[in-house]
Amino acid sequence: MNSGRTLLFDRDKPFTDAHVKWLPNPAGPGHPMEHRFGDTSDDGQVLLAVTGTPDSGTASVYRRRDKKLLWSANVPDYPHAIERAAGTGVVVVAGRGKGPGGGDARGGSLHVFRSTGGHSGSLVRAGAPIPFHQAHGLLRDPRRERMWAAGGSGLRAYRIVTTASSAQPVEDAARRLTGFHHSHDLQPDHQHPGRPLVTDTGGVYAVAPRRCGGRLCAHAGR
Repeated sequence: MNSGRTLLFDRDKPFTDAHVKWLPNPAGPGHPMEHRFGDTSDDGQVLLAVTGTPDSGTASVYRRRDKKLLWSANVPDYPHAIERAAGTGVVVVAGRGKGPGGGDARGGSLHVFRSTGGHSGSLVRAGAPIPFHQAHGLLRDPRRERMWAAGGSGLRAYRIVTTASSAQPVEDAARRLTGFHHSHDLQPDHQHPGRPLVTDTGGVYAVAPRRCGGRLCAHAGR
């Protein structure tokens, strides 16, 4: 549905306006991009959302039980994905740089927000954005305690290192993978937990770890 809106439907009924269960008011202008639910210990289930334009965007967190907007922040890139690192309260937003089109965009960054009070409403920016060319996709990997990020030709995995006053993604270089053509979306493979699915211009890939010279690295296969 190309409506420029975010709609939550009853999955057991036709996807029509009569069966919309929730229509969140956007926290910022622009195109609705990625929206996903996540479980938290303080706010229950939340909806993570990003909206924006090629010039800027907004990241938001809504509480599902009462549909309340708990937090929002400006993202200077064009945000395409948002994800939460369970157990840390950290929220990461992926935004590609400005450009006339997705494939021609310059720059791109990962924006990290940390919780200062143990709940979603207390999120603050955690340091400067991390450069990531054409950042488009994010996916947390609870089995390996990593945050996958995809964009441009690459796929990377990060450990989220937190202290009482900081949060910093540290790349797990052994899992870096290149060779994609404008990698875009990241989703879990529910039949094979721990194996993310990556899309790019040419297709869909299942990425699984394997041993390389005694250490773990990543392998992609269609």
